[in-house]
Amino acid sequence: MKLNDIIDENYEHVSPEEIKQVNNINQGVVSDLLAIFQSEYEKDAQIPKNYTRLDLSLYSQFSNALEQATLIYTPEDITTFSVCLHEFETMPILEKAGAMLSALINYHYKKTKTEERVEKREGEGEQKRKEEEWEKEEEKYLLVTSHLEKRLDYLGWKNDGAHIRIRGDVGDGAGAQMKNGSLIIEGSAKSFLGSSMRDGFIEVFQNAEDMIGYHMHGGEIDLHKNAMSVGTGMYDGYIIVRGDISRSAGTEMEGGRIDILGSCHSFNHPPEMEVYHQGKKVESSLKKIK
Repeated sequence: MKLNDIIDENYEHVSPEEIKQVNNINQGVVSDLLAIFQSEYEKDAQIPKNYTRLDLSLYSQFSNALEQATLIYTPEDITTFSVCLHEFETMPILEKAGAMLSALINYHYKKTKTEERVEKREGEGEQKRKEEEWEKEEEKYLLVTSHLEKRLDYLGWKNDGAHIRIRGDVGDGAGAQMKNGSLIIEGSAKSFLGSSMRDGFIEVFQNAEDMIGYHMHGGEIDLHKNAMSVGTGMYDGYIIVRGDISRSAGTEMEGGRIDILGSCHSFNHPPEMEVYHQGKKVESSLKKIK
């Protein structure tokens, strides 16, 4: 099994065992990245903190460490890093792998776009490509998680324009605080998918758990199957659920729109909110529909 077999967009299915046997990978980059993250992880372990910091405090430390390092890496290296994570499943640092991968993508995307803007300004007049064409040249990132025993939290966190595809399942907080770009999850998601997102697009092929689109401020979430609750405290944006909702939709909702195509246990939104069930607007809250 080669890495290109996994990266290939036409490669629809690969088993966890096949992924673990990928052999043409750049181990040097993986080791260098892990060394950077391990150093920051050890520093963070010595800082007294409460549960509210968790992976998010480490994300900032990881991002700062990448900015200070001289290491050059590519989107393919990020894919490689995700493929190699199974080798570190016994290490405590793997619990923070979601923050690592989000920091890797966000830093690389920001750096790439900054360099492109500088190059475009310096070569203006010589470069003939149009602004619209340049804007379409977005960086794409592929993460592989289907071979991992543990789900990774906060994948796609604070995404500001990158197009991320995940082959496998994700943990809590995927796409949280997204500002732009896209997050395509080919598996399932746990809770707080797209929480506090501002813009961008999230698509999940399988089920999600609870609090989907919590405090969402904009963007779009497309859930192909089922969830427990969606749109709690939602301010704006759009959520479509093509399956069923087992608990509630629109609790304390203040704006945006929700479409439920399957069944929904209860609608807890204020009556004036844009909540639709099977194409019809739901006028009253606390209404049970099957």
